[in-house]
Amino acid sequence: MAEAVQNQCAHPKCTCPVSEDQQYCSQACSEAVENGSMSNNCGCSHAQCVGEMAA
Repeated sequence: MAEAVQNQCAHPKCTCPVSEDQQYCSQACSEAVENGSMSNNCGCSHAQCVGEMAA
């Protein structure tokens, strides 16, 4: 049985895991990258995220 591969969110400041078929962990990360908004945090609101804790 194949295991689900965990990748990291494509937002440069985000450390959240994403599944193989996802690029971002949240809409907030996706929109931040699309809008070029690269502040100190990613805005995903996930408690375990290092990028979110940087705020």
